[in-house]
Amino acid sequence: MPYVPSGHNNVLFASSLWNLFWNSGKVVGGGGGSASMDMSSYSLLQSNPKKARVAYDGREDSNFSGCTSSSWQQSYDGANTECFTQSNYVPVMSQRLWSQLPEDLVDRILACLPVVSFLRLRTVCKKWSTIMYSPSFLDMCSQVPIQGPFFIKIHRSEYTRMLPTYNPILGRWHEIPINFLPSHAGVPVASAGGLLCFINKYHGYVDDFCSLFVCNPLTKSWRELPSMPCKQRPILVSMVAERRPFRYKVIVAGPLTTEVFESLTGAWRRVGSLPRGEEVSRNVAFSNGNLYCLTPRWYNCALLAYNLQQEVWEKVKTGRLPGYCQFRNLVGCKGCVVIVGKSVRQHVLSVCIWLLDQKTLKWKEIGRMPPLMSDQFLGRPSESFYCTGHGDLIFLTRDNSEMGLLFSLSQKTWVWVYDCPSLDGFAFEPRLDAIA
Repeated sequence: MPYVPSGHNNVLFASSLWNLFWNSGKVVGGGGGSASMDMSSYSLLQSNPKKARVAYDGREDSNFSGCTSSSWQQSYDGANTECFTQSNYVPVMSQRLWSQLPEDLVDRILACLPVVSFLRLRTVCKKWSTIMYSPSFLDMCSQVPIQGPFFIKIHRSEYTRMLPTYNPILGRWHEIPINFLPSHAGVPVASAGGLLCFINKYHGYVDDFCSLFVCNPLTKSWRELPSMPCKQRPILVSMVAERRPFRYKVIVAGPLTTEVFESLTGAWRRVGSLPRGEEVSRNVAFSNGNLYCLTPRWYNCALLAYNLQQEVWEKVKTGRLPGYCQFRNLVGCKGCVVIVGKSVRQHVLSVCIWLLDQKTLKWKEIGRMPPLMSDQFLGRPSESFYCTGHGDLIFLTRDNSEMGLLFSLSQKTWVWVYDCPSLDGFAFEPRLDAIA
């Protein structure tokens, strides 16, 4: 069952208008049946935008594969919308009215559509195919609220040219092509604000050095970052981004120092080093201007924080961390620091979610996997466990398992994700206005 977040009336209304455009035939350059719509019908549609069925054809966009009309119908049914079909409702439209809509209004409607829908609709006409490169359209996209994350699963092969990506709104997998990147771009290691950061540790460099690439896989914009001043092997690579004006930072922590790349200056800076004797794992969480990560030790594991403004590291005194040290992941959700790990209560093993109270620095359990799900998820003989979070959702996968799990912080619900590759990954926020 797909997860459908709240607050999507604007998207539903935009999709409703698109359905009207498609049926009118003139605005989109043909392909729809001719009809007319009186103003009373239009007023009804405005007053109840949920009464809309989005009718897409079966074509697939080159940016995504796996998008079908049935999956879209499933997503809107999952939102408990009042759906109707063409057999019991035919909108009556005035071609003259709808063909004279201002272009900026059409652009705004397109900017409000889900990204997957927009990429498929680019095949309608040449103008829509190139509009994603228009500065005015991208500015509209930057004003649209986040519509929900994708969860990218990572193939460890540097030669894979597709990224398996789970869309929780539709409840299905897509394949995002990355063949526009150089063949030596490596594998993705971080994301922020609609961008992905790739790392290549080998091609053309000495053994302990690497190259970094930043790209938007939707618009295919990319750049190779300049060489880092310190020739060290990165332990942690992370990203942060701001939307208006759009800019981003790439943070690289290594055994010698921490370095930060600024997109506005196009250069690296050396900043504070890790606390003496400490290392970091690559699971990170952002909260209140800090980047949090765990030390990789099995015993006496600690929580470290990097202040993005002061550019210094410090050890956070939270007391004993919850969960088993071999089965513990740090994620960020809704600006909070969350740990996902194994726990035993009354001799029953399960997976639990703990949230860090920023005032008391104590951990509070906010979720526990149901027993039947725990038995199935933990039943395989493997300690490997992958977890990532974004917004309201936490996505869990495990080696040797064909199913993953989604946990919603607000609803406190667990949902199975089927046909899930047992791969590591992270959350990705799809955006058209992100520029590498």
